[in-house]
Amino acid sequence: MPGILPQVTAVFFKEIRILLRDRQALILLFLMPAVFILFLSLALKNVFEEKVGGVLPVLIETADSGDLAVRVAENLRLMRELRFVEDEADARAVIRVPERFTENLDRFIAQEGAEPFEGPAIVWEADPVLDATYRWFLDAAIGLAVQEAILDSLGKIDAQEAGQPAVDRRRFAMQAPRGPSAAIIPTPLQQTVPGWSLFAMFFIVVPLSNSFIRERQTGTMRRLMICPISRAAIVAGKLLPYLAINCIQFALMLGVGLLVVPLFSDLSLQLGAHPGHLPLITLAAALAATGYGVLVATLSRTIEQAGAFGAISIIIMAVAGGVMVPTFVMPVFMQKLAYLSPLYWGLQAYLDVFLREAPLSVLAPRVAVLALFGLSCLGVASLRSRTV
Repeated sequence: MPGILPQVTAVFFKEIRILLRDRQALILLFLMPAVFILFLSLALKNVFEEKVGGVLPVLIETADSGDLAVRVAENLRLMRELRFVEDEADARAVIRVPERFTENLDRFIAQEGAEPFEGPAIVWEADPVLDATYRWFLDAAIGLAVQEAILDSLGKIDAQEAGQPAVDRRRFAMQAPRGPSAAIIPTPLQQTVPGWSLFAMFFIVVPLSNSFIRERQTGTMRRLMICPISRAAIVAGKLLPYLAINCIQFALMLGVGLLVVPLFSDLSLQLGAHPGHLPLITLAAALAATGYGVLVATLSRTIEQAGAFGAISIIIMAVAGGVMVPTFVMPVFMQKLAYLSPLYWGLQAYLDVFLREAPLSVLAPRVAVLALFGLSCLGVASLRSRTV
């Protein structure tokens, strides 16, 4: 019996020739994720900016030129979360300061809050689809700006009575807290590139199961098994092409994120401090995807069954795993449910590199889950069929 390397090489190139004939599968594996990455990154740009903490464009309409009305508007302008525009068409929300606001608020201050505030208050209107978090923030921001104006007015009165200069506290109170406690949320490209790459990698189930089932139906696999070639060589030769395709998929999609998408927008893909960890994650994800493909091929009797079950199950795993709907917008119970999807572990491992600058010790558990998933699928498939 010849050495195992020539055997693996022979089966490897046989499988490559079969793959190259299946042009529809190749288009599915490479064009589909590239299109999704390009269009979804552009389409979801504003949504991600809102979640990440991008500024909200706001228009202020002031019908009162009094001191307190001006002070409230100045307080709002100090907030870094708000960007003020001149045209209502460019605004996501409009804040309106009514007439005689200063007069009514002065009366309220003079009474030291003994009587309720009388007169029209500041109101705002927002785009109906504006995120609920921003609606809450607008309410809080207007309330805080009015409170600051009141405190400044009281401080000015006290300072005048004491013969001392008034202290302007706005530069202290109107700064939103920033720091490491803020949520770490990906940019559109950091979400779509690894997410849709993983989705396409798992779609290797389509050509892989087609190859396995076709050879099983035509008797090709049985003839291979009776040839002077080891079982390990057959398995390795058949799986290596798909592992290689998965790795090429991710490399090309990374290129789309780095080179193509920036041509159409101001988005750029940030790889983090340790991009050298990406190949390890990709290999583990490729093993998981290939192992799942073999399992589907083994459990299915026909090519049609494998295609339908494989595609539907991958879509479900992508939805649950945070590819189609990012986990940071999911309710808590859905975020826990995501743990059942191998795509979740792959996506989080990539995000660990892109966002969290994670060392290998942090990546290891996620990579291990992917590898164990792939090996478990191969093990179950081996138990159910002698053709694996």
